[in-house]
Amino acid sequence: MGRHSTDTEAGISAAVSLALPQIDTAIRHTCATFRSIGPAPAAIHRPALAGRPAAEAISTPADWSHLPELGSDHHRVDPRGLLVRSLRFLASGITADGELGEDQIEFLQSLGRDFRKFGIEDAHYGALALAIRRGWEAAADAAEPLRHARMPRELADAVDLCCHVMAVSAAEDAAAGMPATVAAKVIAAERRCSDVIVVRVQMDPPRPWWPGQYVEVNTPYTPDVWRYLSPAIPFDEQGLAEFHIRGVGTFSDAAVRHTEVGDVWVVAQAYGEMQLNPQHDAILVAGSTGLAALRALILDLSIHAAKPKIKLFYGAQSPDELYELPGLKGFTSAWDWLDVVPVVEHGDAGSAHNTATRTALNELPLRHGRVADVAVEYVRDHPRWLDADVLISGGPKMIAYSAEAFQRAGVDPAAIQYDRH
Repeated sequence: MGRHSTDTEAGISAAVSLALPQIDTAIRHTCATFRSIGPAPAAIHRPALAGRPAAEAISTPADWSHLPELGSDHHRVDPRGLLVRSLRFLASGITADGELGEDQIEFLQSLGRDFRKFGIEDAHYGALALAIRRGWEAAADAAEPLRHARMPRELADAVDLCCHVMAVSAAEDAAAGMPATVAAKVIAAERRCSDVIVVRVQMDPPRPWWPGQYVEVNTPYTPDVWRYLSPAIPFDEQGLAEFHIRGVGTFSDAAVRHTEVGDVWVVAQAYGEMQLNPQHDAILVAGSTGLAALRALILDLSIHAAKPKIKLFYGAQSPDELYELPGLKGFTSAWDWLDVVPVVEHGDAGSAHNTATRTALNELPLRHGRVADVAVEYVRDHPRWLDADVLISGGPKMIAYSAEAFQRAGVDPAAIQYDRH
């Protein structure tokens, strides 16, 4: 636990609450102050289109103009909402004894590692703490004009501690030789159907991840936007990675339309905790390109001596969107411990335009409905699978629906794994 002050949680919460109605003002002043007083950014990688000189892919920015602006879409949620929730989360974890809870410390450590992708290293956090104070004071003045507020000591101490935790995390990451970002050159781009592309990249240097994790990715088509993508293969010492992308938003639509061999992407921090236990049978439920994380776990399991029974339910809207089914059919032919059940909401096997997909569907009978409903029905019909682990990967709504369906079927909630990102 980290100590910062003996003042009460109530005082900090009140000070945070004062600024929340003027959160836009706080963000603007924090960013403006940091840009003016912060040390120069550390070197970071930049995405680039094919043909751009490789030396231009990494640079040391002259200033902080590359930082996301207020309202920018650098994450899946609005940054104002993210910041408000973060502030409330941090305040809720500061106890009457002036300590940070373990959850808050872990959150800050992750944030410190994440911010390295913007060129923010441990040396920048003194300036960031001061900038946050100025941002709070501007927000407090806007909320209560003529007050000329100064940040209360207990909140200032909390800000200093939070920045210290982030700085230590960034320093430890750097000391361990973990690059903040790596260049990832596109070496293959396969458009598997109208809105799905499979992209293979070569990272230089390799940046490790665990099978089942997701990483932050930045592309030249939307250079101000970072998104989470799950590698579809385990970490490769040669730096190879594979991403499956479905066009469902600004970032992914642009990637599906514009990715070409030779483009340079940027890969940063890895997150997530999904894993397969080699001693436990498992039900895997994939929605569309959510398959990628589960595919990496299956490939990793294939090299273990102990191999439990794995039943993968692979869902899509239509047979044409079962873009990876031929490859999965190859897996089932090689590994008797893996069973794959393709599931679609609309269309029959004969409607697939891809010949390889139609051929695979001749041997892997197609089921219809929501992929979670089909998987849960199977578990109910085969009660021994109630004791299996359940791993779910897909969009947020699909994950929430699936997890609830399995719990209603009697699966222990502790046996259900998924990552929300």
